Amino acid sequence: MASLGTIDFLPISFLFIAVADDLVYRKFHNWLFLSLTTLAIAYVFFFAQLTWIDGIGGFFVGGLLMLPLVLAKAIGAGDMKFMMAFGLLMGTQPIFWVFIYALFWGALIGVLQSLFSSELKAVLWKTLGLFQRMRPTKTNKIPYTVAILFGWLSWFQAGGVF
Repeated sequence: MASLGTIDFLPISFLFIAVADDLVYRKFHNWLFLSLTTLAIAYVFFFAQLTWIDGIGGFFVGGLLMLPLVLAKAIGAGDMKFMMAFGLLMGTQPIFWVFIYALFWGALIGVLQSLFSSELKAVLWKTLGLFQRMRPTKTNKIPYTVAILFGWLSWFQAGGVF
């Protein structure tokens, strides 16, 4: 199991920058996406132990995994763009597992947000409506970069492998 003393500085920096942007502005800005992607490309080229193919694969896997959530309007496109930049930094297999863990954390954050805002009944009815092919009228937005941060921490704590 990995210890917190061995956390690579760059992934955690990416995550904290994205979370701060998401919490303050309620979005992930394009200029930040371009900056982090450029930094990730430089990192992969000069320092990383993963190959270019794995880095580029992580970029596309991160985007493709998030695309259905964006199309369903469950998350914003900024979250998908962040996952793409982060995937370039992490590689194909790690970004897949970060995505899986982030799904769990995103669902948990959404349920907790609903509980604390007394909207759980409305969320349950909206969920039932989705199964009946009805369009929900209003969605609760959560800062999904927080779920990605928790997903990465979960993947890291599990030893970074699966």
